[in-house]
Amino acid sequence: MGERGWSFIELLVCAAVLSLLAAAVLPKTAHWLEERRLDSEAACMVAELRLLQEMTRSASRPQDALWGKNTTGVPVMRFTRRSYMIFQGGDFMMEHPAPAQVHYVFPRDELYFQPGGDAEPATIYIYLGATSRRVIVDRVGRIRAAAGD
Repeated sequence: MGERGWSFIELLVCAAVLSLLAAAVLPKTAHWLEERRLDSEAACMVAELRLLQEMTRSASRPQDALWGKNTTGVPVMRFTRRSYMIFQGGDFMMEHPAPAQVHYVFPRDELYFQPGGDAEPATIYIYLGATSRRVIVDRVGRIRAAAGD
């Protein structure tokens, strides 16, 4: 007499084992995805800060090659909790809205570079849940991303 399939108890045991494995793996996967999103957001902010720094170095040119406008004045990055914007000479240039559930914390309202590329030291925090990243600008204008506190 041959077996025709699995008994109900065997199916329940298999389901329980698979549930335990999934419960052990999913939180780590969610945390890993949060970290990747924050790394991506920090890399984007570093790139845009470097753009701002380059705009400052080229502010003496009559026409900015990127925007195609005649602009004068120091380019400035202004922060809110859910976005940051770049202005030059009072003219709005671009906005970067935060992805879902991400927010920025910066102690001042704006960040700008001196004509030589130097800056006031600054640390911008990017949060997603309990995970964070820092974007650091030091006095000589070096810009880098670092893991949160």
